[in-house]
Amino acid sequence: MRFSLVPVLLVVVAVGTCTNKRRSDVHSYGSMEAIMRGDLRPVVRLDTVSVRGTYAVGAEEQLAGEIVIMDGRLHVGHFDSRGPFMDTASRPWAALLVTANVDRWISAELSHGLYAPDDMIEAAARHASIDVDEPFPFLLEGIVDTLRWHIVGGSGSHTLAGSTLSGYTVGQSVKIVGFHSRHHEGIWTHHGTHLHMHVLVDTIVGHIDDIDFGPDMTIFLPEQP
Repeated sequence: MRFSLVPVLLVVVAVGTCTNKRRSDVHSYGSMEAIMRGDLRPVVRLDTVSVRGTYAVGAEEQLAGEIVIMDGRLHVGHFDSRGPFMDTASRPWAALLVTANVDRWISAELSHGLYAPDDMIEAAARHASIDVDEPFPFLLEGIVDTLRWHIVGGSGSHTLAGSTLSGYTVGQSVKIVGFHSRHHEGIWTHHGTHLHMHVLVDTIVGHIDDIDFGPDMTIFLPEQP
């Protein structure tokens, strides 16, 4: 596993808007477009959404770290001069958060005949009778071929504040919480992708920038009524 510290200039806005409830029960608080405009105000308290059955990805207020909530358990990715570490929230609020409540998951197959992660996730969702025109959450578990991640923030050092730690994970067992939407580019997916994914591996909670799933990954999708 390799990682590197890259100083960046981060300007954040967190607008406390929430998407309308859809059939997949996906909600969002704040937006990436707002984040780029420079307002660091918090948008949602983490303890109000960290309940059993909740799955979420996002960023702490002030972009202090990366957030994953898995079945109501909060995991936050930070780093300092020694490298990345996993922690409980150092701040009680999030600047950006995407959440869903899922009671039961079903496993599905990833189509390895497709190259783009967006296409692979969509194909698996269609096979599971999920309406891919609606936002939906998913989980991935298994050994990843290659994964590129980053962690925003910096903890315990003024020299690291406002920096981003980037790294690669190769051939390791990972857990991933993700969300798919065709309609939220710039809100909670980056432009050019329909996915927002965070990874849990070793001491890392990171935002996924690129991924090669490999043959040993399993996807889990919400069971449909």
